[in-house]
Amino acid sequence: MTETPRNRPSHTREEPRFGSIDAAQDAVSQRAVMRADVRTTRHGGSSSTRRGGGFWLWLLIGIVAVAALGYFNQEKLRRLLPNTELNDLIARGNQALAQNKLSGTHGDSARELFQSVRVLEPDNEQARAGLDQVGLHMLAQAREALQNKDYPAAHIMLDGAQELLAGGAELEKFQADLHAAESRGSQTEAVLQKADAALAAGKLLGAGGAASLYQQVASADAGNALAQNGLKKVAAALANQTRDAIAAGKLDLANQHIGELAQLNASYPDVPELRGQLAKARSDAQADQTAALTQGVERGEAELHAGHFSGDDGAAEAIFQDLLKRDPANARAKAGLRAVAQALIVQANAALDDNHVDVADKLLSHAEKLGNTGAELQAARNHLREAREQLDIENQRTQISPEQQNRIRQLLLQANRALATGNLIVPPGDCAFDKFRAVLAIDGNNAQALDGLKRLPQRARELFERELHSNQPGKARIQLDALADSEPDAAGLSAMRRRLANAYLDQAEQRMADGVPTDAFRALKNAREIDPQNPRIADVDQKLR
Repeated sequence: MTETPRNRPSHTREEPRFGSIDAAQDAVSQRAVMRADVRTTRHGGSSSTRRGGGFWLWLLIGIVAVAALGYFNQEKLRRLLPNTELNDLIARGNQALAQNKLSGTHGDSARELFQSVRVLEPDNEQARAGLDQVGLHMLAQAREALQNKDYPAAHIMLDGAQELLAGGAELEKFQADLHAAESRGSQTEAVLQKADAALAAGKLLGAGGAASLYQQVASADAGNALAQNGLKKVAAALANQTRDAIAAGKLDLANQHIGELAQLNASYPDVPELRGQLAKARSDAQADQTAALTQGVERGEAELHAGHFSGDDGAAEAIFQDLLKRDPANARAKAGLRAVAQALIVQANAALDDNHVDVADKLLSHAEKLGNTGAELQAARNHLREAREQLDIENQRTQISPEQQNRIRQLLLQANRALATGNLIVPPGDCAFDKFRAVLAIDGNNAQALDGLKRLPQRARELFERELHSNQPGKARIQLDALADSEPDAAGLSAMRRRLANAYLDQAEQRMADGVPTDAFRALKNAREIDPQNPRIADVDQKLR
């Protein structure tokens, strides 16, 4: 069926039409017949027909010639006429390109419009150039998508650019860059997943912790929002841990967390607040501790005064020991322990008076563990030793053999000789004290040995005075020690110590005057050991220095 303007597709271009030779001949024949009929009707006769026949023949030949010329030049004429549809498609394609509407499926994208031109005219240069521009724009959009890490969009734009530009160095380079970026992105995603898992598990710091993993990503990509957000979450978790530690009274742990938080993010806004909370918590804890220590000391002292010295957790000793664990420098707790030790020594002496040697030994050992090593403990030890020896003598008393009697005579002779020469307690094993004790070990009731021990303190006093008068404080000290060992509660012992200390102090000043500072300081040291409370010590020490 012949198309009419009504049913012809709207996008089909109308070409100028010049007709055909047959149509022209038909038209000429019809016109000639019509005119012949008219003339015949008007004039009649055949002569008219013959005159007009030649005219119409030449007219027909002219018309045929014009028709043939139009037919053979119609394509040339067509190119000279304006092609409005192609121009419109190209203009719309350029407009879509300017609006960056590169591709689509609705027929209004630059790619679709330029391709429509090529369908109508495959060699159209404007359409080919337009499609090249579309490809370049797609490549530019692919680069932008890569920069934004939108890899699927980058692939779509790259595929479109490859279809339009048909390869090239730029496309190959971009494809390699995209592949490398996707590989890095996969690695980054794996690290971020590990970091998220560590954060969820509460492993914030250290190797494999959330902080180090997020920082690893941020170091490689400072603009990575997931890594930055992850570091913020780690900081918030550390801040919460700090608050929990402060609330639980774990102030050292809280201080550690604050340091870790400041190292992770020095400008984290909660750090000043957390430090303030920690400072207040420490102040409150110190006040509470001071109050608790005071109450503990008072309770220990009350137990001590009640005679509850030791033996269980509620005794004075246990209370003072616990206080010193919390506050090693607590003076009242230390004094309390010394008082407990003193009470144990008193109990030990009472046990010795009742011949409970083993009980006394345990009490004295306990007192010594508490730090009591003073003269009272030493005297109690001597008392214990004597009691134990006496007990051994009584338990093992037998008939003394002639050999033992001979040994006793030798020991007594040696003991008296040592007593005369002043070797009262030194040298050990060969002094008067040890010789008399050796006799009593054989014969616990030997009168000469007992008498010799009784004479020993008086002999020590005599020798002390002699050595002190001779300005021999070192030898005088030996005799003073002999007196203290043989008679711990001897009258005037403190005064003798003061005199001996003064002799050492005089010696110190003299040695300094003689230009021998080493001897001077040694003498000062001896004075301080013998009589620590001597009022001259500080003055002499100042002079020496």
